[in-house]
Amino acid sequence: MKTISLQTIKRLAMELKIYPAAALRKCAPPLRQVTGAELSRLNGMLELMYEQQGVGLAGPQVGWNVRVLTMDVEGKKEGERIFINPAILETEGVDMAEEGCLSLPGLKAVVARAGRVVVAAYTVRGERVELEAEGLAARAWQHEIDHLNGVLFIDKLSGPAGLALRRRLKSLRDGPEAGSKAPRAEEW
Repeated sequence: MKTISLQTIKRLAMELKIYPAAALRKCAPPLRQVTGAELSRLNGMLELMYEQQGVGLAGPQVGWNVRVLTMDVEGKKEGERIFINPAILETEGVDMAEEGCLSLPGLKAVVARAGRVVVAAYTVRGERVELEAEGLAARAWQHEIDHLNGVLFIDKLSGPAGLALRRRLKSLRDGPEAGSKAPRAEEW
């Protein structure tokens, strides 16, 4: 008989929160210390991010309301990939690109983000790091930090594209029977 580790049990209990889960709308407080339990959870988040083929995953997306995220834009599975209490220090430029989210499966839209960011965060060893990112990496940092503030990429949409996407979201939120009636603009 095969023995299952406590870490595996915790990892199996972790699930991705899907819109409209309330956990996605909470502003996460800082993580004050990293114990063995937190480290197990962080590693579980990293595993889940890879399983879901994502480039980033924030604590609230797995129902853990603290300021933590995992990120690996290049998918190399090396270097720092777990970040604690991240903050954007600087932004520059504007980049318009399509964006999706593991918590909003199948939905994508063009979102305006800064083209370059400087972020500060802590590693699991408690070391403060400052990183500069451009392109997809800059977009991923902004997207994941938005999650820590209860903000989803759909909140950044406006105009006809935003309205069309919100109609699809309303049907997800309210179920198929409600999806047959299009919402009025003032409902959003």
